[in-house]
Amino acid sequence: MVSPILIIAFSLFAAFFIAFFSKISKGIGRIVAFITVSVNLVISIYVIQNAMVKPILVFTGGFKPPFAINLAVDQLSAFLVLLVQILAFCMISYQMGKKGELPENKFYTLFILNVMGVSGMMMTGDIFNLFVFFEITAISSYGLVAIRKDKAALEGSMKYLIISSIGSSLFLIAIALIYGQLGTLNMADIAQKISMVNGSVLITAFLLIVSAFFIESEIFPFNGWAPDAYEGSNDTVTAMLSGFISKAGLYALLRLSFIVFGIGIKNSLFLTFGITTFIIAELSALRQTRLKRMLAYSSIGQMGLILAIMGIGTQQAVFAGIFQIFNHAFSKAILFLAFGYIFIHTGWREIEQFRGFGRKRPFLGALMSIAILNLLGFPIFAGFWSKIAILSEVGRNAKFLVLVFILFAAVVEVYYYFRFLKISYSAPVDDTAPKKTNFAVGISLTTMAVIVIAVGVYPSIITNFINSAAMALMDKAHYIQWVLGG
Repeated sequence: MVSPILIIAFSLFAAFFIAFFSKISKGIGRIVAFITVSVNLVISIYVIQNAMVKPILVFTGGFKPPFAINLAVDQLSAFLVLLVQILAFCMISYQMGKKGELPENKFYTLFILNVMGVSGMMMTGDIFNLFVFFEITAISSYGLVAIRKDKAALEGSMKYLIISSIGSSLFLIAIALIYGQLGTLNMADIAQKISMVNGSVLITAFLLIVSAFFIESEIFPFNGWAPDAYEGSNDTVTAMLSGFISKAGLYALLRLSFIVFGIGIKNSLFLTFGITTFIIAELSALRQTRLKRMLAYSSIGQMGLILAIMGIGTQQAVFAGIFQIFNHAFSKAILFLAFGYIFIHTGWREIEQFRGFGRKRPFLGALMSIAILNLLGFPIFAGFWSKIAILSEVGRNAKFLVLVFILFAAVVEVYYYFRFLKISYSAPVDDTAPKKTNFAVGISLTTMAVIVIAVGVYPSIITNFINSAAMALMDKAHYIQWVLGG
């Protein structure tokens, strides 16, 4: 069996290898990064195949949990790690088509560390190691956002650093409170002993964790850093923020909430803040005149929608939320990368500057249209099935006020995206738009578009994986048994 720890070990080796040899070869970063991401993608495919049969437990030092640091890779972890690796492969392929734009070796070092940190967050079974991987993800993210070193990038990075550092501190305090009560850091062991924690300490620790990961997953009112970080960062970095960095924060929040704490207030908390985030972000996106900022607020809104549906707390609701994570990740990766490629050639920021773009440059226009229609949930796209699952589960649980709010925000979202599509397919565009798409860029964007269409036509490709992932998140007793039982 291929061990999931290889993803972490291989990534660490590659990152240090690039840093060590960066003075010798300016082009070594792209080669090593591509090999690393490709190998990790293959490993993650083997991991999910094994995890679907039996969850994978990896422990160190010859000691079994809870006395050893361990990786606990169930169907949810394996599915999300595979999603991250697919996105990372597409993003690294895209970036390789844009030579000379960034300090390459620094970028690829941070890129590998970031993907490793996200993957580690999703695989670890130890709450302190979750903090360590969270810090690796956050610190590499600050560097990636600031890597262009212009005013917008530095401003976005500084806001991200300050607010996210507060979140890290809150998470560390929560860990200290739990460890002080139970004397263990293993998540399964904490889950088994959680009833022994003093009630006020438990609520305090839970709220600290909620605040910390609301920041990372861009949930209102802790998302003030996000629009500026999105707008200031490089296009690949923006796709990373939306595609999987925010998802890692949401994963940690859900894993700790459902498996470790199991506190009853989580459902109403997630519903309230999720719906609030969805509505405020969509209304904010409606007011934007810059395309990238509109996409940023749209991403924030989608994170709110995912959190809200998770707050219903049923297995089908969790299924719908995970499905929406999948669709949002691919749609926003396509949109942010396509926008970035256009921006490099034209300098366009304003939505009005894209007038006629879809008619004049049909390939990129079609890819952006596919991503938008998938995000909005149109038939033949994967997003159709996740949106149907969301609305069905909200209705099935008689959350009619929630349904009204979701439909209202969805109408707003449809309006501003169709406004963009109308502009992009109206009058002829300025000839400064890229006439040809770089091969690597075209392949990476097309791959993601094909995935969302394939899943839309044949949803059974992934529904079994998502069903198993939803069951894994809901089954606290099974998680405790397989981790502590070895």
